[in-house]
Parts: sequence; C-alpha cells; structure tokens
Amino acid sequence: MLKKTLAVLAATAIISGALWSWAATSFQLQTKLSSAGGSLQVRNNPVQTVAGTVVYSNFTTADPVPVKVTANPGYKITSLTKTGVAQVIGNYTTHYSTTFRKVDGSTQSLVAGFTAQKYTVTGVVYGPGIITPASTQVAYGGTAVFTASPSTGAVLTGVTGGTVTNASGGAVSYPYTSPVTITVSNVTAPTGVSASFATVGVNAGEDQTGMIITKATLRGSMQGSGTFTWSQDSGPVVTLQDINTLNPSFVPMQLGTYVFRLTQYLSGVAVATSTVQVRVVESLISSMRTDCNGCHSASGVYPTPLAFTLWSSSNHKELGVSCVSCHTTGAMPTPVNTSSVNSSTFVNQLPSAGPVGGYYCEACHSDSIFSGYDRSMHKTVGVTCTSCHKQGP
Repeated sequence: MLKKTLAVLAATAIISGALWSWAATSFQLQTKLSSAGGSLQVRNNPVQTVAGTVVYSNFTTADPVPVKVTANPGYKITSLTKTGVAQVIGNYTTHYSTTFRKVDGSTQSLVAGFTAQKYTVTGVVYGPGIITPASTQVAYGGTAVFTASPSTGAVLTGVTGGTVTNASGGAVSYPYTSPVTITVSNVTAPTGVSASFATVGVNAGEDQTGMIITKATLRGSMQGSGTFTWSQDSGPVVTLQDINTLNPSFVPMQLGTYVFRLTQYLSGVAVATSTVQVRVVESLISSMRTDCNGCHSASGVYPTPLAFTLWSSSNHKELGVSCVSCHTTGAMPTPVNTSSVNSSTFVNQLPSAGPVGGYYCEACHSDSIFSGYDRSMHKTVGVTCTSCHKQGP
C-alpha cells in the first residue's frame, strides 16, 4: 500500500512540474499588417500578406521567437508598433527583424504598416521649348504625364523616355509644330524624359515695286537648319533664276502683282512659310512719284519735300530699288502712299515704317560698308549713310 501511495505522489509531482513548466513558457503573439505593401512572418509560420487581419500564434518555449517584416518592391516600412510601443525604423525601411519571448502572462503584438515609395521623374529640355511640369513625384508603378511645347519659331524634333501623343491622342511624327503629351508609365525608379527642339523660320523679304522687263531679286532669309523651296502663289507665271538660293530673281514681262512663297522643311516636313509680293509697274519713277509724294511732300502728313527728288537722282533708282524696298515693314497703305490716304490712319501706322538709314541699310549692304558704319562715330552721333550719300547708292 505504501508503494502504491508513493507512486501516485511521484506521478502527481511530475504532472505538476510539467504544468508549471508549461505555464512558465507559454504566451500568445498577435501580428497584423495595417496596410498592404509587404509581408510578415512569425518563425516558420505561413507568411502574412493580407492587410487588416490579426493572426494569433501561441508558443510554449522560453527561446526567442523570431519575426520578420519585409516590404514589397516599391514599398517601404513606415510604421512598426511592438506591444503598443512605436519602434524606431531608421534605415530598416525594406526589412525589419525582431524577437519575442514571454516576460509575463500578457499577450504581445506586432503591427506593421507600409507606404508605396515615390520616385522623381524629371523633364529635360534641349533647345527652344519647355516641358511642364519640370519634375513630378510618382508612386511605385504609377504614371507621370508631361507636356512638351515648342517656343514661337521652333519645332519639336524628338522625345525620349515616354510615349508621345498629340492633342487628339494620336501618334506624332517629327518635326512637330504643336504641344504634345508625354506619358511615362510603370515608374519603378527615378527617371526622366527629354524633349529636343529646333529653331525654324523663314522670311521671304519685304514687298517690292519693280519695273517691267527689269530683273527683280527676292531677298529671303531662314533660321535654323533644313532645306527650303521657292514657289509662285499668284501673278503672271515666271521662272525664278537661282531658285536654290535665298535670293532668286526673275524678269517680269507683264505688269501685275507677283506673289512668291518661301517654305522651310525639316526631314521633309514643312515647318515654316512666308510670302513676298512684287508689284511690277511700267515706270518706277512714275510709281514712286505717285506713291511717295502723297505723304512725303510739303503738304503731306510727313513732310519730306526732297524724298522723291533725292531718290530719283540716286543709284537706287538706277538699280530698280524703290523706296518701299527698304522703308516699310508692311504697315504702309496699298498703293503705298497716295494723296487719298487718310492722314490720321497713316500717322498711327507710321511707327512701324522704317526710318532712313540705321539698320535698314544692312539688308543689302551687309558687307564691310555697313559694318564699318556700325562701329563708327557717325552712328554714335546719329549721322546715317543717307546723310552723305544722297546722290550715291
């Protein structure tokens, strides 16, 4: 009987010790992802990936229980709360490891939160144009949208780093003269887009008055690179000589108004155009007397009684260069100036008519003659070429 009693006591002692040992080492760990963007794994348990769900884990060990938090690509760990206490993340934005062990009978917990990383997409401009915005921040996998616009007198010649569409959402071929949309999709790292622009522009020259059976020379100009062509828009049909230059010429055999067009091309695309008018008269002298003396006479709205006299005795007349070849930017009435011109209207337009001398000589006299004048004391004191060369060219 005594032996049986002792056996029962021994068994009881063993069970009590096991229960005490289990009670000393058991604890519960609660883990949760407060937002999507990463995963959490307790020891070798299944990985948690669903946000908002609490997972309960019970342990009966005195050893540390490892827990690992990992951010998905493009996300970062932005919050960690361990048993109610916020943790300092520091540089551990992509992964974080910690351990738990029983310290008393209370439940322990870990809550992790994530935020999508943002990357800067930068716009770079080459040449005369703009990209807006200059830069923008985009969440991982997101999309950035830019607008590229050529400046006045420029065209878009190419874009890198994104998909380009026009205002209607269609494809764009270069060169392109209007603003475009650049879309950068699936941004997963800092990146950039670039737009290249080129200056373009042509000027067919000032309108002219010439004489029949007398050579008339067009004076075009072009900005930037590319090719150009001359064509005739209207008037009696003529053949331009030296048509592959910016200064072609022709000999008019009929009276009338001739209109020519200068067009610039880049990669075979027309990017700029300009027209010029040549009015062919029977007598340049008669034409200038009628056109100029209406205003430039003693009784005109801009009295310069000697204007026609000086022109008619100059080499300009002999060369067929009329007054309007140099002294208008298109604001004078047509016919250029007649006695019927409303004086108040013309006075308002006068500021855009070119003065005698100054840089208006350079259009033809762009050689050392003008450059010498440009550096001289004559220019400083306001003495123009025509101050002395009234009887000359």
